[in-house]
Amino acid sequence: MAKKTVSQRGQRITTYPPLLIPGGAMAVVTANDYAWAGGVGGVVRTTIHDPSTWQACISGLAMPQVMTLAYDGGWLFAGGFNGIARSADNGDNWVMAVMEIDRPLVAHIALAPDFAASGVGLAILENMLMRTEDGGATWHPSEEGLGDLQVGSVAWLDAETVFVGTVVGILRSENAGKTWQMVRDTNGEAVTALCRAGKTRLLAGMEKGAVLHSVDGGATWSALIDPLAIPSDGQWGYELDGDDEPESEEMGLEVLTDMIARFLDTPSVTYLITAGQAIFAATMVGLYTSYDDGATWQKILEVNVLSLYSDGRTIFVGVPSGVVLGNVGEGGWIEMNLPIHDARRLNVMDGAPVVAGWYSGLWRFASTKKEWQEAEKIVPPLFALQRQGERGWYASSMTGLYRSVDGGRNWRLVLPHIASFFAPDQPPPVIAPLAFGKDGFGLAFSRSEFLLQRTSDNGDTWSDMPSPFGALFVVALAVTPVGALAVTYDEQSHGLQLWRSTDKGDSWQRSAEISMHWPTVALWAEPSLAGLGNTIFVFQPDGTWITVNLPDEQKVQRIDGTHERLLARTTDGLLFSHDGGYTWGPFAAEGLDLDPRRVVDAALDGTSLWLLYTSGQVVRYTL
Repeated sequence: MAKKTVSQRGQRITTYPPLLIPGGAMAVVTANDYAWAGGVGGVVRTTIHDPSTWQACISGLAMPQVMTLAYDGGWLFAGGFNGIARSADNGDNWVMAVMEIDRPLVAHIALAPDFAASGVGLAILENMLMRTEDGGATWHPSEEGLGDLQVGSVAWLDAETVFVGTVVGILRSENAGKTWQMVRDTNGEAVTALCRAGKTRLLAGMEKGAVLHSVDGGATWSALIDPLAIPSDGQWGYELDGDDEPESEEMGLEVLTDMIARFLDTPSVTYLITAGQAIFAATMVGLYTSYDDGATWQKILEVNVLSLYSDGRTIFVGVPSGVVLGNVGEGGWIEMNLPIHDARRLNVMDGAPVVAGWYSGLWRFASTKKEWQEAEKIVPPLFALQRQGERGWYASSMTGLYRSVDGGRNWRLVLPHIASFFAPDQPPPVIAPLAFGKDGFGLAFSRSEFLLQRTSDNGDTWSDMPSPFGALFVVALAVTPVGALAVTYDEQSHGLQLWRSTDKGDSWQRSAEISMHWPTVALWAEPSLAGLGNTIFVFQPDGTWITVNLPDEQKVQRIDGTHERLLARTTDGLLFSHDGGYTWGPFAAEGLDLDPRRVVDAALDGTSLWLLYTSGQVVRYTL
């Protein structure tokens, strides 16, 4: 699809075809004629009547990856990295819930059957179980009787009775999750999945592939026959990946997971659901179904199942490429690619748009072929992307640090690292953030080793020094004409610290500090600016800072531009400055959609404003 140019009142709007990258559905939920899917790029939504069209719902969703979804009482919930968000308008806008720990990782949300009236729900975190009583606005630990047991699954039997699966068995609560007691029959068993299968019947999936059931409300449990490790072709048999060989020499996470799964004789049951008269069990190596209460099973999908959900009529199977839909009892599957990618960062390299994401990697629009092309050498995850001069760029990924001198067309490895999945004691160094000056001087921070790295020859050689910031994480770097800037974050005090150096990183002085629960940071080298939360710091020749507070508590997410014009992308839209950052005003342009719910990033070069929309489409607006 070729780019299109539209003339409007002497201005010029150029639209590029959307970047469409399939993403895995790590969670699915349906309600109100909508279906939502969550993944590494947030949440996408479609209508049940037309499930072929999905749109992103990420406005205000301060969550880099969504792992679980739930809906009840008019509220849509999303959980993942950075906590829990909820939406009262089907995902158009989100607000973050209040939790008692910093940057929690939420793996699962299970709302009580009477949630609309009671407001009670449970959430599984990586090291605890949390509970809400106010409709999900605030969450508190539910530890009495659990101790430090790691919870992996939840199943509600009724408004008061709820069960959790742990690595040492099933625990039961008869007061809606306030206190817990071990279920005797399951003591010592590793339970990985739970579901309600009737008024008094429950099912439990085990670590070694077995399935337990209870017909008396969870009082006693017994094992069903365990056929899940035996492959069999069912009437719905459908293989999504028939090629066992990787397409490239690089071993990605998906290929590795598939290899491990094929060596497992008894895969763990990761999800259990019921739909109609059928029971569905998911594992790393496929989806199984049983129509005789678990006496016999058939494998119906040969795929790594990321999530499993049913609304009673349709089965939604999350897979690495998107979601697979099937109608209960009818046979046949439809595979859909979903735009849940995390390519949300927009840059302009040598006049061409470039979109990047941690998991999605680096994509550049090739004007000659009029298509998006992936930088194949830069194997995700992509840790950092930084500009140097007019055409120079650096990219940090799992395999090392790369440099391009032709606007991103070609990349050369300047600091290699061989990552090994089978050597956990030698993890790849996360080199991020990066910063480079015009004279070849550059800085990088290694998060895994807490080293500050410096170069004087455009990254060809590097020297290391212990981090001058102690145990603080460096979240932003900038090389300025008179030195360098750094921003650190203290997870204990929730403090952002602004540092400056005048001797190429030999010594640093803390020059400002601000408190934030989630570090929203933007640095700009020339003129020297720092956006911390809703405050922009403007550097002065005498070494001090002037603070500019933005209206309406907007948080700065990015600063970009030139000497003559600066752009600040905030949580509420776009702001422009024509005086070096001292004053800011909103930007308006007829014919441009600047709705912050749809604009996920913006960039500014000498002549144009570039916009990236939730649809994956890029628009260039000539100023």
